[in-house]
Amino acid sequence: MTCLIILFYFTARSVEVVQQTKSIEGAKMIAKYFQKMNDYNSAIKFLILSNCHDEAFQLANQHGKMELYGEILVNTIDDTNVRKEDFRSLAMHFESQKNNLLAGKYYFHAKEYQKVNFTISSFIYILNCPESSFLFPIH
Repeated sequence: MTCLIILFYFTARSVEVVQQTKSIEGAKMIAKYFQKMNDYNSAIKFLILSNCHDEAFQLANQHGKMELYGEILVNTIDDTNVRKEDFRSLAMHFESQKNNLLAGKYYFHAKEYQKVNFTISSFIYILNCPESSFLFPIH
């Protein structure tokens, strides 16, 4: 029991340090640990933090976590490290699944506006995004 508590403490502390320092190597090690523990949600997050986007995509696809992968991408990527190809791949995945709402959402984040499927649902999503104000300027 004591060993489990110590292991939990070191794991939690390691995660905290990696998140604060944004250490790519540390994030890779934490991702591998979570994969071994079958905690795919955390593994995907740390793979993205470690810039292992292809591996994160594959892991998410294998375990039915593509929506989670997309949300982590949206929430962790900023203008300095945006990878349009990740959003494009995600959009194509959802398009193949006939999920036009999520396909449109990720084409939007990939900045492929011509491919955004303007269904009512995706139109509402775009209107609620602060980045979309240039599409519909208010005069």
